[in-house]
Amino acid sequence: MRIAAFTNDLASLAQIRVLAPLKVLQAQGLATFQVFPRGADHLFRPADFDVALLQRIEDPGRIQVASQFTSQGVKAIYELDDLLWQLPASNPYHNIIRGLGMMETMDAHIAACDACVVTTPPLADFLTARGKKTFVLPNQIDETLFRLTPPVPLAQGAKIKIGYAGSITHLEDIQPAIPAMLKLLQMYPERVELVFVTCIPPGLEQVPGVRCVTCPNSLDAYARVLCKLRLDIAVAPIARHDFNDSKSDVKFIEYAVAGAAPVCSNFGPYQRVVRHGETGVLVGEETPQAWFDALRLLVEDDVVRERIRATAYAYAAGERTMSRNATKWLEVFRTVCGLSEL
Repeated sequence: MRIAAFTNDLASLAQIRVLAPLKVLQAQGLATFQVFPRGADHLFRPADFDVALLQRIEDPGRIQVASQFTSQGVKAIYELDDLLWQLPASNPYHNIIRGLGMMETMDAHIAACDACVVTTPPLADFLTARGKKTFVLPNQIDETLFRLTPPVPLAQGAKIKIGYAGSITHLEDIQPAIPAMLKLLQMYPERVELVFVTCIPPGLEQVPGVRCVTCPNSLDAYARVLCKLRLDIAVAPIARHDFNDSKSDVKFIEYAVAGAAPVCSNFGPYQRVVRHGETGVLVGEETPQAWFDALRLLVEDDVVRERIRATAYAYAAGERTMSRNATKWLEVFRTVCGLSEL
């Protein structure tokens, strides 16, 4: 199978959704691929490829990319990981993507492509309702970036690290958990440490016991930092609206494979994957008290915390790696090209 992968760039999203699975398929001798980032579209030669994969191409300057493939007999698949049509107004990117014609570009590509690939069932339902054949391929862990090392029980006297990893676009999500995290820090100043990865919520910069760990804007750097931190507990709050309901569970599996006990909102992506009390803790309400109760359980009960850490890691490292799941991408490529049926 010869695959042309069109991306916006070669950053984290392209690595997760395009480069990682294609590299595995190529290493296994099942496919070859070439990547065409922004500015390289003119290098594409239709005769050299069986299928083109467009990874969230939204630049109005590339609005003709998909149609030029299909007009020359190359099957085209549009890949998408967010329900951007439902992006809330509170998101910093809401006005940007609407003001620059990005949504119109996405609509044009989706209409021209033969099929779509998405990360979650709600996103698939949205596109299927628009008449587009859609396949669900969940995010997986790229084990060439995330070090697969089972969690080690907390050393005697060591502080419990409660962490959160997220950019400034997720400040709305984290709000209900912040008071709970601070309350635990106040209750157990000698036992608890709060760690924020990449971005610290405003007002917490000078709070004793709170630190921010920054890293370069790349998936490999983020993976190294997260695995090196060896968080004991990691929080994944998510605001309850349609956009977030379609989000993937990538934060949960990243926390799990890094050795943390995930504490997640009982909503959307986490409700669909977390087994409460086994691979994580689900928080029923988005209130500071609900988050405090969930986190306090894992701080005070070492046995429960360590059991969840071990079980979550076993799930992520055993079932959610790219090497284990990459052939599902090949099945989709073959189906769209009419070579097999799923």
